[in-house]
This record gives sequence, structure tokens and C-alpha cells, in this order.
Amino acid sequence: MEIFALLKRKRTILYIGVLLFIVIALSTKGITDESVVSLNGDMPKFLMNGVYFYDLLADFPVSNPIEHAYLYFAQYPALSLGHHPILLGITEVPFYAVFGISVFSARLCIVFFTVIGVIALFFLVRLVYGDDIAFLASALYATTPFMVKYSRIVMPEIQAIALIIFSAYFFIKYSKSDKKSFAAATILFFVLSLYAKHLSVFILPVFLLTYLIEKGPKKLFKKEIILYGIIGIIFTLPLVFITLKFSQSNVQWVAQSSLQ
Repeated sequence: MEIFALLKRKRTILYIGVLLFIVIALSTKGITDESVVSLNGDMPKFLMNGVYFYDLLADFPVSNPIEHAYLYFAQYPALSLGHHPILLGITEVPFYAVFGISVFSARLCIVFFTVIGVIALFFLVRLVYGDDIAFLASALYATTPFMVKYSRIVMPEIQAIALIIFSAYFFIKYSKSDKKSFAAATILFFVLSLYAKHLSVFILPVFLLTYLIEKGPKKLFKKEIILYGIIGIIFTLPLVFITLKFSQSNVQWVAQSSLQ
């Protein structure tokens, strides 16, 4: 039995190694080419949002952060704070700090989330179907044209998907074990995914319906679910405020589209 367990671990390590090679090879293509940035669309805005948070940390305007943001926007009108999700800009900061402010640094941030997203998917599928199916599913995910395309540009989709996968992983772990730590991790990564991209909210009905089918309606009212649900709502409220305050055009567009 120990031999089989050892062979299984070696196979797991081999699969992860192959996945890392595939992801890095695909996502880093042209990463040193600064000309890939389109001056149209949202990518420059996400780049500049990261620069803002980098400078915010350096300036640390404790006395008047709102005025600092206004003055910064006046100097760099490419900012889209509030209109676009803020998590990507925040997570670009350590890459800017280590490698300097550049497209290369911002793309490294996306490569990082591409890598952890694929590895997280491997362990998610592995929970249910084992190593072989997990490897095939993750390899298919990593080589999907959509994923390859978005792994080479600075947009929030890759980050949001990675965080959703983490949330799904801990959700399944919680469903199997009922450990409170897994419930907390599920809410944590779900809330983070909302700050990465608002559309991540649509994974919540999937979680609720799955848990309802597997555990029954009474289990939805367990203390830890209610507690962590309230905590999740509290930490999501700032995002709601920011969106309603600074992204009114998007809110109006969604409202009009839903009425048609």
C-alpha cells in the first residue's frame, strides 16, 4: 500500500510539473514585448490602477486619501478606480515593487494567477475524480484559447476565475468534512473573487443549490454558515458602495438591460 501511495505522489508531482510547463510556456509568450499594450480598451486602465496603488503605498496619505486620489486622477486620467474592480490593481503592487513599473511586471501578475488557477483546478478535480482526470481537465483548461488569450493581457478575468476555483475547492472540502475553516476559506475566496470581477457573484447560486441538494435545507441554517455569510456580506458592502458611487453608467446599463 505504501508503494502505491508513493507512486501516486510521484504521478501527482509529474502531472503538476507538466501543467506548470504548459501554463508558463503559453502565458509568457511575448512577455518582454512592451508594444503589446493596446491604447484602447481597458488594459491601460488596469495597468494604471496598479500604479496608483503602488504610489498610494509609497506616499501613504493618511491625512487625506480622498484628495490624494483626486489629485492623482487629475494627473493620470487613465485611472478607472471604482468603475473597474480594484483587486487586480492591488495585486499588481508587489510585482511593480520587485520588477519595476512595466507591462512585463503587470503580465507577471497575470501569469501568477494563471498558474495558481490551473493548479487549484487540478486539486479541485482531484478531490472527486482522481489524478488522471484532474490532469486532463487542467491541461484542457490551460490550453483553451480563451484562457491562453487572457493569460497574456492585463485584465481581471484570469484572476477572478482562479479565485472562484479556490472557493469551489474549499466549498467541496467543507461539504465533505463540515470543518469550519473550510467554510471560512470558501467565503474568503468568494469575496475576493467579487473584488476581482463583479460577475463572480453568479457562482453563489451554484454553491447554495449544490449544498441544498447534498445536505438538505436544514443544513443551510447551520451557525457557521450564517456567521460566515454575514461576515461575507459585511466585507462585500464596500464593493457595493464603490460600484454604486463610481460606476453609475455600468449600473444603469445593467438595470436597463434587465428590464428589456
